[in-house]
Amino acid sequence: MGKAWMRIVIGASIAGGSLAAAGPANATMWRNLANENFCLASGNNGSMTPGEGLVIWQCNVDQHKPLADQGWGEVAAPFNSSFVELYDTKAPSPAQVGFGDNSQARCMGPTDGDYLNGWQLIIWTCNSATEGHDQGWHPFFQEYDINGHPCYSFQNELAEENPGYSPRLNQVFGVSGGNMTNGTPVIMWQYFEDSSSHFTHPDQVWCAY
Repeated sequence: MGKAWMRIVIGASIAGGSLAAAGPANATMWRNLANENFCLASGNNGSMTPGEGLVIWQCNVDQHKPLADQGWGEVAAPFNSSFVELYDTKAPSPAQVGFGDNSQARCMGPTDGDYLNGWQLIIWTCNSATEGHDQGWHPFFQEYDINGHPCYSFQNELAEENPGYSPRLNQVFGVSGGNMTNGTPVIMWQYFEDSSSHFTHPDQVWCAY
């Protein structure tokens, strides 16, 4: 794949930048590198209903979009502490309320656990140790943005684990069609890189604020 995946444990910094950043308490706002006016958010005015699709939305601008749904925390995945689950800080942290079907925490993963091209990311109850690994992510460092914030792409764990593909599937999430407008779905797609292993689609890169 041309890059060494960088696995993190909660509290550790990656390539000189930490995932913990300014925003709601203990949360990171993920601004898209293609246009950093847009952030990762829950659709439908920040609804925390399981199955709600993830979209990009103007960062803390639209007064009808609750601030908190643009804040994201990370916890070590219960099935493997080398992976993280990303949860929306509008809901409780899974570290506080636990994982599994009855949890009030809301983590991000692909619809129906399907990581193939085009599937929208949704929020769902945070997977427990006995559930699927589609909510596990490997953040890998890309570069610093113009303001000095570290930027990452996120490899889906379930795709990487699939033994039916060789080399392993390199699936990340980005903005559908690279369309930088409010409400555009955030979807799974193959990672695009050039011959120097540098990304070629900035909409697949997210900067921590």
